[in-house]
Amino acid sequence: MASLSVTQPSSSSPNPHVSNSRVSGMATCFSTSTHSSSPTHISPWIIDTGVMDHMIYCTSLFTSITATVSYQVKLPNGQDVPVTHIGVVRLSKHLVLNHVLCVPSFNFNLLSAKKLTQHHSCCLIFLSNACFFQDLASWTTIGMGEVRNGLYHLLRSRVSPSALVDKLPHLHPSTSFPSASATHTTSLCDL
Repeated sequence: MASLSVTQPSSSSPNPHVSNSRVSGMATCFSTSTHSSSPTHISPWIIDTGVMDHMIYCTSLFTSITATVSYQVKLPNGQDVPVTHIGVVRLSKHLVLNHVLCVPSFNFNLLSAKKLTQHHSCCLIFLSNACFFQDLASWTTIGMGEVRNGLYHLLRSRVSPSALVDKLPHLHPSTSFPSASATHTTSLCDL
């Protein structure tokens, strides 16, 4: 994985504070073009297990802007690009992202798997062609992604709460899976 550094100017110190974030090997996806505040096309949300923060390229994707900032993000290719805003993005009823960075130089949006699981009571399950966001309390699917061009893209359409359970029997024909509603308890005496 390539490193991504965020530099924030500090008024009390001549040296900028640098915090390290991670981004998966996507250096070729970054662009130096600048986007306006209203996108001409809908850019995908890439589900990324290496990036530490959610990132968008366009301020119009914010539900609300919480701060205007002047951070610098160092891309894996060494180029410094600005972070202009921090805010909230509502993807669905179940997925509201806080502290999202706006990086106008990007051509797409990054969904941090780490931050998602930290701030939502969910887990991500990656399969060869799909990713499921499962609520830990109800074990229902609250989001889903599919592989396109080698990357997991968030599906923006409504996802069935039973999407993962429905998919499991189709993974391998010879594998049987218990029903999601089936429960079985075994005591140590039964072993």
